[in-house]
Amino acid sequence: MKTRQLLLPLFLAASVCGLSAATYQWNSPTTSQWGNTGAWSPGGAAPGADDIIGTPLQSGAMQVNGNRSIYGIDFDSATGWTLRSGTGSNTLTIGAGGLVKSGTSTLIIRDENTASGHTLAITTDSITVNAGTLAFGSNSSSPLTSLNVTGTTTVASGAVVSFYISSTTLSGGLQNNGTIELNSGPADSSNVVTVAGVTGSSTGLIRVSTGTAVKTATLKLDLASGTATYGGNISNGGTNQTVALEKTGQGTQILSGATGFSGGTTVNQGTLLVANASGSGVGTGAVSVRNGGTFGGSGIVALAAGNAVTVESGGTLIGGDGASAISVLTIANDVILESGSTLRLALGAAGAHSSINRTGGTWSFASDQSVFFDNIEGT
Repeated sequence: MKTRQLLLPLFLAASVCGLSAATYQWNSPTTSQWGNTGAWSPGGAAPGADDIIGTPLQSGAMQVNGNRSIYGIDFDSATGWTLRSGTGSNTLTIGAGGLVKSGTSTLIIRDENTASGHTLAITTDSITVNAGTLAFGSNSSSPLTSLNVTGTTTVASGAVVSFYISSTTLSGGLQNNGTIELNSGPADSSNVVTVAGVTGSSTGLIRVSTGTAVKTATLKLDLASGTATYGGNISNGGTNQTVALEKTGQGTQILSGATGFSGGTTVNQGTLLVANASGSGVGTGAVSVRNGGTFGGSGIVALAAGNAVTVESGGTLIGGDGASAISVLTIANDVILESGSTLRLALGAAGAHSSINRTGGTWSFASDQSVFFDNIEGT
């Protein structure tokens, strides 16, 4: 049996709390239920809330029957495995050990199928994907009912996480250096993935899976406070796929890479800034800044022809990043400032100020905008 360093801290953490932790491995060549004690190694019992599920010894699918809890799952294999719902409504809660996926294979966690009505809901403390693919749902007819991650979701370069779920919540944020696929859940629905901010390097990619099927997805960046910076790409995926972006929460999300999604950007709350050096920081769809939202940055906005940046009543457009008097926001499209909107620029020494460089389209002003200069460097 392969021994990994990760299992030792998981075991020690449980031991410090006075718990009797054990590592269980699935040992059934055919599909069987979690509660089948003969399907586990060691046999005689099924794992409980204080235990760890390690790499399976055999590839038979495991059915989660009832409401189950586990300390952690540590999967490291070159052979794929499926964990799916039993009959009825089922839940799996993964504790402080989190869900760790290594190895080149695919780990699938899903409902039985949409026709059966048998469902599985997952709550986990964290997700770490070091390699291979972690698939929540396998396709639109065998999705996962729901996923809630209370801690951080971390995806390494080269690794893939796919969501065939109608609603996903990553409450602890997403650190993405790999690929995130925002696939649709049931065939007649779209997918909403809510993330408490996303970080990651230029190797990161967030998209709908490639193909010709019509699929839509919304990436909701719900950052309550602080600042998160993501340098990767957000794209549609295939020919008939569309991704939209929504910013909620009072925090600041910075997009520092070029993105290619076309479903549009809506800033409902907090601040969304672009800091890309080429392409478009918010894809090619229209940008709407609503009451309570702020949009700006030191990057480039280059939307498709006919699309515009529209700042509604109560919304704010800032030239630059708000922290530098020499920063410039470049917009290659129409800019529409509706009644009650606000324009803010940063004012520095000797009258220097940040700016908005509109390289295409036209300005459109209503009758009662507010313009503010924020003194950040003295006069």
